[in-house]
Amino acid sequence: MSADSKEHVTSEIEMGWAKDAAERIAAEGRAVVRPPGGSMRGRIESGQLVTLERATLADLSVGDAVFVRWKNGYLLHLVKARVRNHFPIRASS
Repeated sequence: MSADSKEHVTSEIEMGWAKDAAERIAAEGRAVVRPPGGSMRGRIESGQLVTLERATLADLSVGDAVFVRWKNGYLLHLVKARVRNHFPIRASS
C-alpha cells in the first residue's frame, strides 16, 4: 500500500467517527464520541469521551468547542470571537 493510500485510509477511519456523530445528532440531537487527533489538545485530548449536542446560535459563546460541517467533512473547532450573529472559528492548533 502506498503512503497516499495509507493516508487516505487513515483519513477515512478518523472521519468515520465524525460522519457517525453527524448522523446521530441529526436523528437524536446528540452523540457521544471519542474523537482521535490532537488539534484540540489541552481542551479535548485524543480519544477523550465527548458529548456533542445540537445547538443554536443563541446557545454558543466564545470559548465553546463546536462540531461543524466543513467542505466534505466535519471538524471540531474553538469559537474565538462573536461578530454580531457570526462566530468565526479556528482550529486550536
